[in-house]
Amino acid sequence: MTSMKKYFPTKNILIAGILLATLNFYSQWQSLTTGLSGGAGSFTTFNNKLIVGGSFTIAGGNAAQNIAAWDGINWSTLGQGLNGTNGPFIVSALTVYNSDLIAAGTISASGTTTLCNIAKWNGTSWAPIVSSMTSDTMSQQGPYISALIIYNNKLIAAGNFTAISGVPANNIAQWDGTNWSPLGSGLSHAPAFTDVRALTVYNNELYAGGFFSMPSILAANVAKWNGSNWSAAGYITDCAASNISVMSLCEYNGELYAGNCVNGLSKLSGGNWITVGGGIFPNNSNNGPRALLVYDNQLIVAGGFSGAGSTVRFNITTWDGANWNKIGGIDGFDVSLFSLAVYNSCLYAGGLFNNTIQTTPIAVSHISNYCGPLGVKENAIDKISIFPNPTSGKINFEGLNGENKIVFYDLFGRVIFESEFKEPQISIDLNSKKAGMYLYKITNKSGLVNQGKIIIN
Repeated sequence: MTSMKKYFPTKNILIAGILLATLNFYSQWQSLTTGLSGGAGSFTTFNNKLIVGGSFTIAGGNAAQNIAAWDGINWSTLGQGLNGTNGPFIVSALTVYNSDLIAAGTISASGTTTLCNIAKWNGTSWAPIVSSMTSDTMSQQGPYISALIIYNNKLIAAGNFTAISGVPANNIAQWDGTNWSPLGSGLSHAPAFTDVRALTVYNNELYAGGFFSMPSILAANVAKWNGSNWSAAGYITDCAASNISVMSLCEYNGELYAGNCVNGLSKLSGGNWITVGGGIFPNNSNNGPRALLVYDNQLIVAGGFSGAGSTVRFNITTWDGANWNKIGGIDGFDVSLFSLAVYNSCLYAGGLFNNTIQTTPIAVSHISNYCGPLGVKENAIDKISIFPNPTSGKINFEGLNGENKIVFYDLFGRVIFESEFKEPQISIDLNSKKAGMYLYKITNKSGLVNQGKIIIN
């Protein structure tokens, strides 16, 4: 009689332990090496890197003047960086236009190159795209740019100014790569201070939010531009103490949401703005949701606040359409957030914070990322068979239904494979990848997730 060998050696126990530890690692907020020496106020992606702008002089232990790049492992600089004065962030807005990185804020120079609040980076050097800017007498810090977006193939810049490169424009203007021009009569609150803080595109129209009034179209603090004319987009009450009413705008599940310092979070319904989830409670009149972003089918809300609905949340939370939820099990961050981004399928948050709020706080130094799921458990999609694991390179998935998307990541959160499929079973060949541990995530059309780890021998 032949004895049967039991197959569960010490090696597999070790692998199981590593898998559990890795799952826990990716389900919590992480530091990005030693982080930043000052606040992170803006994000964008450029040349497969996450670009971070703000007010800091060090990124990951290296000198970096208010702007730096993160590739998932290391920090790097962009030339001599960007200098400036005043404002909470010297670089407060970032985007990409005509294959160039665009940075804006209260920027004055890069090395010996003089700049005027906005500049472009072509991969080698910074160059000006504005020759001059003026502001009204109510602005105590002079002209600046708070928000950037692309609309109708033009770069839209908004903030506080009355003219840009000699062209009269009330707080918002557009650039076609050569010339600046106004968007109609612009956005103003004469004779009071005006600030345009948020831009988004919704239903093919450009929406702008901030602190302004347009009596001719019955718009207050939010308005929309169709490419030719401005029109009202509901009414959100002033926050006169802060001079900033609407601080963020974002589309979620086909509806437009606004972060403001009145009730915290509102959505546009039938031409009116209604409070979402009982509202968000700002820390003071100059706070509230400063950044909104959709990640893992939920709306991420970040800024300066201490509660959402009836729950205690500090400066970050999520809204799934019905409930407020935590991210990664923490109650939030210790100080305000100003920016959000998705990079390599992970959520990034930036601001003035230093630590997470939990039993054992994590030091994150103004920037942190989270690569886990939101409100879903591993293997939430049932009846999927995944084999072999460990594998020599080829992995099979069986028992799938409908439309699905699968993404593989390495342990730094970088995407190494991504595909969409409708077949009930698929086979993926990862023979070209180095031996080690990888993460997979399957998401179906309903937003349910099956995720786990793959070992390649």
